[in-house]
Amino acid sequence: MLDVGRHGSVVLLREDLALVARYPQYEGIEKDIGKKNVSQKFQELVKSGKTSGSYSTVTGAENVERIISFRKVDKYPFYIVVSFAIGDYLAEWQKLVVQGSAITVCFVFFTLLTSWLYFRNWKQRLAAIEQVNQLAYYDSLTNLPNRRLLGDRLTHAFAQAKRFRRSMAVMFLDLDNFKQVNDTLGHEVGDELLKVVAERLHTCVRSIDTVSRQGGDEFIVVLSEINQLEDAAVVADKIMSAINQPIQIQENTLNITTSIGIAAYPINGDTVIEIMKKADAAMYESKNGGRNTYSFCT
Repeated sequence: MLDVGRHGSVVLLREDLALVARYPQYEGIEKDIGKKNVSQKFQELVKSGKTSGSYSTVTGAENVERIISFRKVDKYPFYIVVSFAIGDYLAEWQKLVVQGSAITVCFVFFTLLTSWLYFRNWKQRLAAIEQVNQLAYYDSLTNLPNRRLLGDRLTHAFAQAKRFRRSMAVMFLDLDNFKQVNDTLGHEVGDELLKVVAERLHTCVRSIDTVSRQGGDEFIVVLSEINQLEDAAVVADKIMSAINQPIQIQENTLNITTSIGIAAYPINGDTVIEIMKKADAAMYESKNGGRNTYSFCT
């Protein structure tokens, strides 16, 4: 264990003189990590271009006279700063520690540096994992769950409905005449339209439900729990009302409608695949029936 005396310390600073670590630690040090709190003298020496040096100063409420030594670490953006109180430095019992302090300080420094680098790499790895998960499970345009995540949530909702003997519903949505928007106004406007639709769909369902984009202008809504078919109809009405509101994109005011197909468990089937197929077929019934409406599986 490094003994720097009662008033001594070893401090690791970033190149901008913000605190990275300190030995020994003190109560509340977490609040000071990342902050710059060094003497004017030290700032002037660094600003003058010095990469190492020593000076004496009187600091602290006890007016302790200290010797401050610092050195910039080669190839790393850090300063190592060692502080010894002169009284401690001259104490007989402290001499051996002072003689070996350079080696010990290096050990402490590299321990701190290794910990810092590991923490930084860990954060980078965590960010990379989160990014991979985002790409694997969410649509890159709307940030809605994609096919893969929908499959997981739909399977879970179906299992819960079976277990607790309750009903659930699946809704297929397709935007009417969306291709015309892409063809006349361009894909950039079409993409922005899809983002707005995704946001509006979210406002129409509960937190336990799922809104997913399947690609193009097709969306799927999973209502995890309903008491009766009319509950799904209420949600369908809310969705149509929300999407029918004018959408302003750049200088264009768009009026969009949607066709919806609805199938429910256990009324329309006993498996996920069966319910999905029937909801899809019901959506085409809405398309063929004049669009801007919803249909239940027949």
